[in-house]
Amino acid sequence: MMFSILSTLSIRDKLILYSSLIILSVAIPVTLGSYLNDREESLNNSQREAMRVGQMLYSPLIQLLSQNKISELSQDINNLRVNADIQDAMILSPDGKILAELNPVNSKMNLPYFLPYMQQIMQSNAMTTVLGNRMLVVGGPLKSHEDVLLGFLYIQFSLDKAHERIRMTLFINLLTLGLSLMLGLILARVLSNHFSKPIMELIHVANNISSGSKEVVFPKQSYKEFSVLSQALKIMLRNLHQTQERLEEATVILDKKVKERTKELEEAIHVAEDANQSKSRFLANVSHEIRTPMNGMVGTASLLKNTTLDKEQRKYVDIIQLSAESLLNLINEILDLSKIESGKLDIEQIPMDVRQISQEVMDIMEYRIKEKGLSFGCIVDPQLPHQLLGDPSRLRQILLNLTTNAIKFTHKGHIKIVIKLLEEKAQRLKLKFSVADSGIGIPPSKLDKLFKAFSQVDASTTRQYGGTGLGLAISKKLSELMGGEVGVESEAGVGSEFWFTVFLAKDPQSPPEVISPILKDKNIFIYDEDIINLEFMNNILPFWGCKPQTIRKEELALGALIQAQEKHFTFDAIILNELHAAAVLPEVKNYCRDIACPIIFISNEQNREPLKTKFELTQCQIMSFPLKETQVYHALLRALGEELADSGDVITPTQELIPSKEAKDIKVLVVDDNVISQQVTIKMLETLGYQVHGANNGIEALEAINVIAFDLILMDCQMPEMDGYEATKKIRENPIKKHLPIIALTANAMKGDKDACLAAGMNDYLSKPIKAPSLAAMMKKYTPTIQANKNV
Repeated sequence: MMFSILSTLSIRDKLILYSSLIILSVAIPVTLGSYLNDREESLNNSQREAMRVGQMLYSPLIQLLSQNKISELSQDINNLRVNADIQDAMILSPDGKILAELNPVNSKMNLPYFLPYMQQIMQSNAMTTVLGNRMLVVGGPLKSHEDVLLGFLYIQFSLDKAHERIRMTLFINLLTLGLSLMLGLILARVLSNHFSKPIMELIHVANNISSGSKEVVFPKQSYKEFSVLSQALKIMLRNLHQTQERLEEATVILDKKVKERTKELEEAIHVAEDANQSKSRFLANVSHEIRTPMNGMVGTASLLKNTTLDKEQRKYVDIIQLSAESLLNLINEILDLSKIESGKLDIEQIPMDVRQISQEVMDIMEYRIKEKGLSFGCIVDPQLPHQLLGDPSRLRQILLNLTTNAIKFTHKGHIKIVIKLLEEKAQRLKLKFSVADSGIGIPPSKLDKLFKAFSQVDASTTRQYGGTGLGLAISKKLSELMGGEVGVESEAGVGSEFWFTVFLAKDPQSPPEVISPILKDKNIFIYDEDIINLEFMNNILPFWGCKPQTIRKEELALGALIQAQEKHFTFDAIILNELHAAAVLPEVKNYCRDIACPIIFISNEQNREPLKTKFELTQCQIMSFPLKETQVYHALLRALGEELADSGDVITPTQELIPSKEAKDIKVLVVDDNVISQQVTIKMLETLGYQVHGANNGIEALEAINVIAFDLILMDCQMPEMDGYEATKKIRENPIKKHLPIIALTANAMKGDKDACLAAGMNDYLSKPIKAPSLAAMMKKYTPTIQANKNV
């Protein structure tokens, strides 16, 4: 506490305080020593004077007592009155009786007080002094020459005068101390001012320097130390001025460079913006040129699906559509790569079936798998709901990318897709998709190059297998946008397993899964040397209630059939792989001769008739490779008599384009410069029941609407002579056509295209290639508006 207070004092105050402490530390001991010395000397003098008086009376008193002259004792005692310091005196007999006294009255009054001192005198062996309170007693025994006790002498001296002298001495000493302290404080004050003034002047100079003042006057110093300090401040000020000048020069240079760099940056930004706009225009043109013929492909496939097809024809049409959609997704991803990297890609939340997505991927990859002779299959967790909410296109894109890579780098062995349910919460599920292969594998040192855009394991990979190295990077971004992650485990020469996780929401409107009760407790015999097919059967059949007995080796299969016959064990169905069936088929026929047991083949064939001829069978069912849950389920139901035996051979027309009763009175104008795209769109609209006309550009469209009162216009945006934007603006200039619905048909897929269409006056937007369901939904959306306009 004391040190903290001292630290707050100024130098001047500290100098005064320390000077005062020094004076006090010297003067107080001197004063106290002087007082004690004077006091001791005064008492010693009083004692010597008392002893002198006592010695002076000693001999005469002995002589008188020896002669027994008692009356003369009083005379000697009274002679002591001349000494003003003597308060009382007495001569006592050996037995303590008073023989003579100076003040009898005082003696009687103060006898109790004097008695202790008398006793000390009477107990002494010689003349002595006793110091009391403000008094001094001298006395002792009076003895003859023969050492005979004759009596006692008692003399009492007052010390008041001695004490008065001591007090006066103390007062003088204290007065001297006070005067010395005052003089010391005055001198300390003068001295502190003498030293603090140059310090305050230097502080003022330092404040001027810190405030940036350039005119600083240094006061003349009379002390060497302060002169040295002043000189140091001058040097510091000179260095500061030099530093400031260099800093100002550097600031000017830096400011000049910043302006130059800013100008260069602005020019670079303008160049980049121009390049970006050029890239956007280029990508828009590429998108238009690719999407326009794709519109004819997708539309034609939709129209073809509305006709009666057999199973194989239907499958080919599905492959066309799925392949076109996959190509379209790839185009979209390339066009939107910058949007993916900036994290602005939108993820849909629509009803979807994970099993259907995996089956679509297998359909697309089927011919490449068969061409390489690989084992291929998809194992889906049976507990996974059939309908969830998510983005099916993005999921298909990732899964297709991983499967394509697996096929590309696998020359023999297998490729297996596995979909697992990792975590289930109240409103969402966490799924893991993995694609494992027995391909060439990847060295651990090369794994860090994966999932980077335009990067592959090494340059030879691109030369041998092709590819841009973009797919895995896009897959990683898409997985992360769906809340998941991607990864890979690989060993060179053994194979790889690429995986990704996603979070998908539960669909509250998901219909309950219905499994036919006819499958419950059915014993299914399965012989197949393909381990993935066997894993597929063991995964799904128990979930349906079946009891599968899967066998991979020929001798075990024959033994199981013979044992079943001997024990009269009944199999409800026998499933054989066509590739391995010849060796066990005689035993199978022998078993089925006694027991009516249907035979189902896993085959590359799409129709069962060739198999019936090949194996000389009257009846059989087929499951096309690769196995899919839907076809296995229906094949079992057909084999067990739940469905018609030939219900899988012919497929009824798909209900993508259902004619509408409200469409027959609605006139639609399709404006498109591409004849194929225009004709496909017209045909789809006619299938829906609309009255449709076509125009090749904006000029023809304006002429057509002046002749026919159209109820809706499908307007392409990029056309020669007059594009869709300008045509729409001219149509809106006519007040009568102000509310005519105009739907944009564009092959552009760049961000902002929809906004541009709406800004031009169009009501809605359809991106090419146009899908039949999307077109039907758009027409249905505007039917009430069209009907309202007709009633006006």
